[in-house]
Amino acid sequence: MRRLLARFLERTDAGGQPNVNELWLLTKDIDVLRTNVKNFGFEMARELSDRNLQAREVPTAPPHVALGSKPTTQADLESDWVAYWCDQLGTRPAYHRKLWELCYVLQALSEGVPGFLSGGARGIGFGCGREPLPSLMAKLGHDIVVTDLGAEASIGRGWAETGQHMGRADDAYHEAIVDRATFDQRVSARAMDMNRLDRDLDGQFDFCWSVCAL
Repeated sequence: MRRLLARFLERTDAGGQPNVNELWLLTKDIDVLRTNVKNFGFEMARELSDRNLQAREVPTAPPHVALGSKPTTQADLESDWVAYWCDQLGTRPAYHRKLWELCYVLQALSEGVPGFLSGGARGIGFGCGREPLPSLMAKLGHDIVVTDLGAEASIGRGWAETGQHMGRADDAYHEAIVDRATFDQRVSARAMDMNRLDRDLDGQFDFCWSVCAL
């Protein structure tokens, strides 16, 4: 215990001020370490995906699994329902949290919204960014309103700088999923803060969703 306390005290001088040189030695490699950990995780997930997920037979319809509130799991990413929705999104299954979130939304809607797979409903998404869900929902025959913060409000929050912010409906268009005419007919965009919803939207939709925005 005394040795541990001595290590902490070394970070300050006799007056209790930070020992900047010592702190710098401790922290100078943190960014490099963080990048290395992310790269290692990505490569490991890619290798496991190639080995475990790519040879799967894709089901012709999503199985009913009665999803509840739950975290991302490896078992989900290896499931038939994720394989089905990845195929619908035009992407390969992979061990990635974001992909699980997209598939989770679609699976939950397919189980909770009558006739979701056959279209005809109205949906609204909050904090949509450039995610592919509106394109697939339009392909299925739903009328969709996508929302995100206005351009000025998004500055400094990291979304615009990393290409995740939606400034117009066109930002949510994914040509590999749906044709241009269908998308333009069924998807519209609106700048809105999801913490202060526009009141004229009340009662206008059959379903809503929000991915990684809470």
